[in-house]
Amino acid sequence: MVFFHRKPTEPAAEAPVPTKAEIAAAVAGPEAAPPMPELPRHPVTGEMAQIAPMFVKLEKYREIITELGELKTFVGTIKQIFSVLSDLESTREDALKVMRASIQRMEKAVLAIDSELLRPIGFEAFPHGEVEVKHIESSLTALQQQLAGLRRELEGYRA
Repeated sequence: MVFFHRKPTEPAAEAPVPTKAEIAAAVAGPEAAPPMPELPRHPVTGEMAQIAPMFVKLEKYREIITELGELKTFVGTIKQIFSVLSDLESTREDALKVMRASIQRMEKAVLAIDSELLRPIGFEAFPHGEVEVKHIESSLTALQQQLAGLRRELEGYRA
């Protein structure tokens, strides 16, 4: 067992111990006995309430300390996970910025090459390219709609 006891800041005044005669007089009745001095009351509030001894089984104390350590470890792990997720998100955003810039540069290069190519009169582009582009555009539109739906769902969870 572990014994906890906080010492008071001021020494407590000791109550006088009644004599055998005083005890006998008190038992005989109030009319026969001289009045006994009143014993000081033990306060139960404030600092005095904190000096009461507390007994805790050593096994229980160890269990509490162990669980507290596990909780500290758990909180530290969660903090690390949030840090990693934050780093991951910033890396993802940086990658998207680089991809956007690359696509814009590629689009400018394609437009520049296309504007410099001479096309003979009556030359037509291959029709199968337009079909593929339309299919890709429709797929992208569907993906954008799904993303918008997911964003709305996410906002609903945040609220």
